[in-house]
This record gives sequence, C-alpha cells and structure tokens, in this order.
Amino acid sequence: MPTVIPFAKTRWLSILLGSLAFVAVGAVMVYEHGTVEQVIGGALSVLFFGFCAAVTVQRLLRGEPELIISHDGLQVAGAPPVRWADVRSVGIRTVESHGTRKELIEVVLHDPDDYVAGTSGSVAVATRMNRSTALAARANMALGFSPLNIAPLGRKHPLAEILTAMRAHHPALEITSLPDATTGPSRVKRLLKRVAVWTGVVVVLVVGIQLWLRATGDLSTAEVGTCVTMTGDDGDSVKVVGCDATDAKYQIIAQFTHLTQAGAQAQDPCTAHPTTEVQFWYGKAGDKGVAWCFEPIP
Repeated sequence: MPTVIPFAKTRWLSILLGSLAFVAVGAVMVYEHGTVEQVIGGALSVLFFGFCAAVTVQRLLRGEPELIISHDGLQVAGAPPVRWADVRSVGIRTVESHGTRKELIEVVLHDPDDYVAGTSGSVAVATRMNRSTALAARANMALGFSPLNIAPLGRKHPLAEILTAMRAHHPALEITSLPDATTGPSRVKRLLKRVAVWTGVVVVLVVGIQLWLRATGDLSTAEVGTCVTMTGDDGDSVKVVGCDATDAKYQIIAQFTHLTQAGAQAQDPCTAHPTTEVQFWYGKAGDKGVAWCFEPIP
C-alpha cells in the first residue's frame, strides 16, 4: 500500500497570502512613480511574487498529495512520477541562507537531463512536468542540485520518516545521508516563529493596502489638511490629490466624525468655518460617517 502525504492546504494558503502582500507593495511602488530604483524594484517584486502566487493558486486548485511513495517509485506534487530504477540514491542536502539552515531530501537521478526533458523511461508524455516545475528543476541543476528534491513537509512528516518509508517500499535504495541528529527547535520556539511569520504577513498586507489606497487617492485616506479634486457630489468623484496638483480644487479644513448623513445636514457643522464652500459627507447610507468642510484652493 502506498505511503501518501496529503495536501498541506494551510501551508500553501500562507504562501499565497505572503506572495499577494508583496505583489501589492510592489504595485504601489510602481504606481507612485518614485525613483528609478523603486520602480524597478516594484516591478520585479510584482513579477516574481506574482509568479509565485500563480503557481500557488494552481497548487491549491489541484490539491494533489504532497508526496506518494510506492513499490514502483515516488511522485512529488507537481512533478512527473519517478521509478526506483531511475533513482541512483537519496540523501539529505543542507542549504544555508542568511544564517539559517534548511534540510531537504535530494533525489539523485541516473539521467537528470532526460528527466527534465521528459524523455526518461519513467516519464510518459502525458505526465511531463509543467513549465513552472521545469523552470525550478533547471534552476536546481544550475545550482548543483538534483532537479528533484523534497522540501520539508511539516512537523508531522519529518524527513527521517520519509526516508524510512522510501526504504520500506524499496529495500535496495541507497541512502547517502540522514537528517541532522541535533535537537530541533522546541514547540514554543516553533509557535513563536509561526506567530512572527503570520504577524509579518498581516503587517505587510495592512501596509500594502494603506499604501495602495493612498496611491489611488481613495477618499478613506482623507484628513484635515489634505487636498481633493471633485467632479461631482458622490464619493467616487472625489479623490485625494497633492495640494500642488493641477486638478486640486479644495483643501479639507475641518472634519466631523460619527455623523449620519441626515445628522450632518441637520447640524450643518461647517457653518463654524466661514471659508467652507462644500460640506461633504462620506460613509454608508444609514450608518455613521464623516463630514468634511472643503475650502477652495486659491
């Protein structure tokens, strides 16, 4: 009976959220037309993390198991199946980046080039890897890795357990190295790390949304002292702009919160500011919103 490691939906959702957050930040950098470096950096962020988001969405839609190990061979999600006859050995490969160490299972193949090209005996035409997987496989080979690697699949499925399952299904399999025997991080540290990661994602999302709203001139970002352009009497026709913008028409000189539209009309709070030309209420009908006093820009 095959050993099946199921689809890790939560992990892929977190990757998607993180990718979309960086796409939003990159889009704002491009939209605001800052320095050349900022625009280029923003564009690269949109392209790279947009690609990551697209790949993640495909993975979420497929929902296939992360890994299947059987007596015939193995199949990593998104990659074509591999027969044991095409596997030379498996072992742990340690990758160090920015002071952190990450272990993964490297599946060393007899003919890695044929595997990537989809011409090895184990790969049928119908199961050739898609473009994104092939791109990642070629990148691994360029860095000196095997094109087929198995990343950590969570605390419930340690790498040692995966290697044991491989040996159980194929006793003749050569295992060149085992996971580091040192004690891993405690449960508290893992929890704190997870909280830190999710907090970072939330912060990036919130900042990205705020930057996007400001960059697009959304009226929700208006405050006393900011300037607006106005082409009608509804919220969609009022945009926040720079006070030196050619289309800047009014400056906000006062703000009154927690007022319904009817309450704002009845109280007429802007009468306390004689230079007011327009009293503008913004909010959802029937709920409390904010009333602004618009003064013409000379």
